[in-house]
Amino acid sequence: RGITFGEKSTAYATSAYILSTSALGLEKYNEAIKFGNVVLDYYKNNAINDSINISQIEYIVGRSYFASNNKDKALRHLTNAYNFFPHYMQNNNIIYTKILNELGLTYRELGDYSNAIQFIEKSINLKTELIGTDNLEYAVAMFNYSLCLSDCDKKNEALEYGEKASKLFYELKQESLYINSLVELARYYFEAD
Repeated sequence: RGITFGEKSTAYATSAYILSTSALGLEKYNEAIKFGNVVLDYYKNNAINDSINISQIEYIVGRSYFASNNKDKALRHLTNAYNFFPHYMQNNNIIYTKILNELGLTYRELGDYSNAIQFIEKSINLKTELIGTDNLEYAVAMFNYSLCLSDCDKKNEALEYGEKASKLFYELKQESLYINSLVELARYYFEAD
């Protein structure tokens, strides 16, 4: 029989998975979506229930839709990523924190601030346990959280978390993020009670 590399082969799906992941990293979002959907179709058509890989590819496709400004499709795929992620791995996996954070950002963009805050809070709490509080991922999550709080007119809380994120950006020598956070902090100061 030999090795096949047709559209129905495992090698084809694996290649599409790698291409989707690479395309996301290169910010080639249309390609990430295209190859990600090839993998999802392969899993669906072959009744494969590999929840961790399905969750990861749903995350890649959802993140790519978010970056392409298609928030409804982003929400659908990120929700799938969240739902497929194995429960036994949720408390010890950094990928899960990224899914939570991205879902929060998507809900924020859609104006659902309650869900946005809920998911970003979960992401922050889990990141704190997994990787601590002195890293860029944590700082970005804190900054996103401050934006959501500001959107909900919780200006004083937004200011508190925004200041923490800004300080961490400075300490981590993330100049552009630090400057962006200072702009937001100025807005918070102006709008705070």
